[in-house]
Amino acid sequence: MMAKFSTDSHINKRVAKVFDTETDDGDNVFRGTVVEEIMLRGVGKTYSIRYDDGDSEDVTARDLYDMIGLFQKCGEKPFPKAKRPKKDEKKAPDFPMKKPPPKKQPNGGTVPAAKKAKKAIDIIKETVQSEPASFVNKRVAKDFDGECFFGTITLYDDKESPPFWHVVYDDGDEEDYASRDLIKALKHYKKHGNDDKKRNA
Repeated sequence: MMAKFSTDSHINKRVAKVFDTETDDGDNVFRGTVVEEIMLRGVGKTYSIRYDDGDSEDVTARDLYDMIGLFQKCGEKPFPKAKRPKKDEKKAPDFPMKKPPPKKQPNGGTVPAAKKAKKAIDIIKETVQSEPASFVNKRVAKDFDGECFFGTITLYDDKESPPFWHVVYDDGDEEDYASRDLIKALKHYKKHGNDDKKRNA
């Protein structure tokens, strides 16, 4: 059960959220600011978040509570320190180096592992962009405090920007997903879908 937190306005509060995608420096914690509080019929109060990288999404009070808590742990992203070369570190040559051969895969292929790992998530991302309505009636999964909850996407709404996918969980709770949340929930379902009692129902 979600802990209680202040019902006062959360406008301009700083928040943080973990996403599967990473920034160039390998960090997958994205910081943002609460810019608006919205009341949705049947859902309750939601909060519009604008991330520092320009993306935005609407989240529920339960998600906002977690995001405020994560920001209190992580704080603002530290500025990268200039890397000083070590004394024994050799200067990179001015001429192009020959690339090392790709690692051999278990199946005997030579596709680099990183490229292979990206394939599944890239397909999901492309489908979210090209056929967003195709996810209606699809099953998804989300982790709440270490427990996996399953739900069904019941609606895709692109009347306003950004568009969202409406999810009804099996326990009756409802939530709207932005594209990042949808991708994360689809990946989580792929990992835990075998535990879904309604999968083949």
